[in-house]
Amino acid sequence: MYNLDVNSMSWLELTAGGLSIFLLLFYLYNLALPKPIPGIPYNQSATKRLLGDLPDLFKHQKQTGEQRRWFALQNQKFNSPVCQVFIRPFGKPRVILSDFREAYDILSKRLREFDRSERAREAFAGIIPHQMLAYQTVDPKFKKHRELMRDLMSPKFLNQVSAPEIYSKVNTLVRLWHEKCLHAAELPFDGKRDIQRATLDDVTAVSFGLDDDNSATKRQLDDMLARSTAGVTFTQPGKKIVDFPVHPLAKELDATLTIVESSAVGLSSPIPRWHYWILYKLPYLKKAARVREEWTRREIDKAVETISKDGTKHTLATRSVLEFMVLREEAAARKAERPPRFHRRRIYDELFGFIIAGHDTTAATLSWGVRYIADAPLAQEKLRSLLQNVFSAALAEHRQPTTDEIISASIPYLDAVIEEILRLSAVLPIVSRVAMVDTTILGHVIPKGTSVFFTLNGPRLMKTAITVPEAIRSESSQGTKSRYGEWRAEDVEQFIPERWIDVDDKGVETFNAMKGPFLTFGSGPRGCFGRRLAYLQLRIFWVLLMWNFEFLPVDSELRSQDVVEHVGVEPHRLDPYGYGAVNNETSGTEATPQVKEWLLHLQETPSQRSIPPLPAPVQSPLGVSVSQSGTTGTPAPALGHATSQALELNQLHLLHHWKIHTSVDLCRCSKTLYIWQEALPQVGFQYQFVLHALLGLAALHIAYTSPTERARSWLVGMYHHNEALTGFRRELSFITEENSEALFTWSLCNVLYVFTTSNPLYQGIDGRPTSSTSVQKEKLLGSEWIPMIRGLRAVLEPTHNYFRSGSMKAIMNLGNWDELDPAQESQSPEDANFCRARESWRDSDRAEVYEEALQVLRKCRLYSYQFREMDSETRSN
Repeated sequence: MYNLDVNSMSWLELTAGGLSIFLLLFYLYNLALPKPIPGIPYNQSATKRLLGDLPDLFKHQKQTGEQRRWFALQNQKFNSPVCQVFIRPFGKPRVILSDFREAYDILSKRLREFDRSERAREAFAGIIPHQMLAYQTVDPKFKKHRELMRDLMSPKFLNQVSAPEIYSKVNTLVRLWHEKCLHAAELPFDGKRDIQRATLDDVTAVSFGLDDDNSATKRQLDDMLARSTAGVTFTQPGKKIVDFPVHPLAKELDATLTIVESSAVGLSSPIPRWHYWILYKLPYLKKAARVREEWTRREIDKAVETISKDGTKHTLATRSVLEFMVLREEAAARKAERPPRFHRRRIYDELFGFIIAGHDTTAATLSWGVRYIADAPLAQEKLRSLLQNVFSAALAEHRQPTTDEIISASIPYLDAVIEEILRLSAVLPIVSRVAMVDTTILGHVIPKGTSVFFTLNGPRLMKTAITVPEAIRSESSQGTKSRYGEWRAEDVEQFIPERWIDVDDKGVETFNAMKGPFLTFGSGPRGCFGRRLAYLQLRIFWVLLMWNFEFLPVDSELRSQDVVEHVGVEPHRLDPYGYGAVNNETSGTEATPQVKEWLLHLQETPSQRSIPPLPAPVQSPLGVSVSQSGTTGTPAPALGHATSQALELNQLHLLHHWKIHTSVDLCRCSKTLYIWQEALPQVGFQYQFVLHALLGLAALHIAYTSPTERARSWLVGMYHHNEALTGFRRELSFITEENSEALFTWSLCNVLYVFTTSNPLYQGIDGRPTSSTSVQKEKLLGSEWIPMIRGLRAVLEPTHNYFRSGSMKAIMNLGNWDELDPAQESQSPEDANFCRARESWRDSDRAEVYEEALQVLRKCRLYSYQFREMDSETRSN
């Protein structure tokens, strides 16, 4: 082997060799440096370092917590609608376009010149590689995926399948926030997580159904009711926020959120494919991916089984996105004369892509919207007033607007509010395309293969426009000059829903979507597939939230402007964060509008919620103000006759539950709803034994609706009913015109109590019908309560003329009591179970008396049940 003798080499040879290596390295270094496209502005310093603009981008991210809004700043920096940045080492520059008209033109008209970019495909490659986002428009696979999802955004599917599920889940959120308002005592509380979970619930329900056992919002509500019933106090002395406990998600939903949050890597990393590969080696993400796969497989199998049993072959009969996709696959298989493949990757990824898009971006938009709404009290007041006028029947009947009412109503200002929130939030502030051929943008040459980023939060859309000579625009862009208006430079960054409204000579307002630049959903054939679903979600959310709550400012010290990026840009999750609650009757604050990202004052609006306000001049003792006073140590209003004690927190919770939930479930007749929600509690605040009766029924109602709290709630209900019975016996000795309504009210509650405790609940406390607890209840029913109810007939006779002319008179004019005969009706399982009480007096010498009382009870049950059926028939029609 030849050995190189360095000592024998001349200094000239060594110098020449070293210089050659240096020149080679210098050449390679310069070759690797970013190469700008001629004529397009760029950062000079970026072309002198291998990482290009990445150091500046990372610095911005460190300061603000996000990346994507940095791009629009570059156009403002150069005062140019077109610039270029270098964010991928050894890669081509990215061109940034911040001009609405040119972006709209490229997205909707210049389809042969631009298509889906590699960057957009890489963003979700790690989680849904076979979803339609991964394919360019010219790819035949894209058309097959579109065919699979076709008609999911049709009005029929949205109105019949999506809307009812969304409405149901938002109503659960409303119930949760009512409960939080009750306990927040005018302090801010966590609301952002509630919005995230509610949107996850509704899109999951639309996708393949979601029962209450897995609903994140329902589980949170049940957990809170259980803690409240147990007497848990949520406020802490000295703290300016209420940190409500967070109930764990079902493992499937938890896995979904884990995977969604990992998508931030694909949208922010300069090398997303490699980053995803490393990330999914982590145990927690591997587990989440496995749970997602198993969950999807189970749901697909269930959908196939359901469709096979029903025998339906028409997509219009489907009840979920998944059932729709199963039928689509069956149809495609028949056409291709092959067996259906329900577990194809494209079905899995399209379904999960539907969930991601429907959840993350909608939740982020709602969170931004709450900030804008709280900062605009006049806009909020106007919208609420318009909702009252449009849904006047709902207001008069003290209920929520129905799904059909919300969908069909024409409310231009609501459309304007939603559009303005979408414009300003820009949760997806960048849309990208790749040049398929050598082309030009605003006079600048764009080589084939160049990625172009269109900013949706920059000049002309959310910032002052940058002037562009008309001559350098494309011909198709020049032709759309008059299609859209322009936003005023002085208020383009402000939340002004009126900017979307046209007013005619008669003062009639109409919504005009063409009033100015708007690209939140993109445009053209690759625009947002779920646009219609997003509008439907936002419409239902905002109607019900504005109907029930008023969003108020918070203290300036709780403000923050930080954001976080997942799929979309959203408020940063701080600890603590959330919404707060104050009451209309006690607020009166004149604080400057302030927001901490998602710390807001949230107050119930008595005139809008399903609970009717008390008639003036009486102030409702059941509003949030009482609950807040109770939690902060201030005495609640006196209970009136026979007591002056303050309500304890757990009693306030039961009282609130009566008014929000129990009374509504008990009364199925709108003519008497006011009596149950307002008149009976008013009597309770005058007579303590009546109040105990109401609290006892509310506790039993919680026992029915929250199985995990059944035993505890049952005992609470018995305690309050025993207290009510003691007070009733005292009043019974002195029957007067004054206490006649109280005695009548107690009698109603007592009958309901007997009905409640005679149903299967008395077998479910410990799950064994023959348990000691069950036997004790049979004894109470047979040996004590029936004779008591029979005696009430005689007690109420002298008071009948008093209460029938008072606030209870509406009850006396309902139904057909004299025509009812339980013996003539076919016996229902409920009635048969009710008659089991006979066992407790079988050998009694007073059996005849007890039997007579039982018939009265059966008649009462039959009488009351007709109103439930009447209500059901009304709703079905």
